[in-house]
Amino acid sequence: MELTCLAIVTLYIAARGRLDGWSSWPLEFATTAVAAWACEQSCISGYGFYHYNSVEWTVTIGHVPLAVALIWPVVILSARQVAASMFDKQALATALIVLFDAALIEPLAVAAGLWRWTEPGLFGVPPIGVVGWAAFTFLWSCSANKPIAARALVTFVGLHAVLLVLWWGGLRWISADVAPTGAIITLAIASLGGCLWAAGHAAARGFELRRAMLRVP
Repeated sequence: MELTCLAIVTLYIAARGRLDGWSSWPLEFATTAVAAWACEQSCISGYGFYHYNSVEWTVTIGHVPLAVALIWPVVILSARQVAASMFDKQALATALIVLFDAALIEPLAVAAGLWRWTEPGLFGVPPIGVVGWAAFTFLWSCSANKPIAARALVTFVGLHAVLLVLWWGGLRWISADVAPTGAIITLAIASLGGCLWAAGHAAARGFELRRAMLRVP
């Protein structure tokens, strides 16, 4: 799994460099990886809601596998490029794309035994686990124009504030084992509707397919 993650990261870096050169985005990639690691490390240490499988992940920094920290910039930055070519509210659109990603990745990873949650939910994933990465993405994207230190602080503090408010304000009471059949049908309909809606925006805004292809791996 680690080698697969590193292959995806390498492919993204090579393709992104070919498309955009090497002048600006590598720093954004590095800072996103560090910020994602810091936020995830603090969440695992502070809340203990999930744990990585130490057999599947051998190279870790604290509680977080290095490969995972390097994968998140690929997910977030590629989502931002797709959002920028389709929507005016880029931070929100990027967060929604990552929300969709997390909703797909989390159940698959849990089923594969890559990590496990201590709270129940659909396919073993509580709602807070999916929403958390969307919240991180939104805060990190909204503060893109701030100096790096201020941006990191805003994202770090803001993420924990959002998680605590969402958990104690509602998600704590609805985290439960969910029957999959009805949820799958609902999510499939919502996904299809979202894809059709996004396709309309893409056609109207001159969407670049090659940008979206960076997300395929």
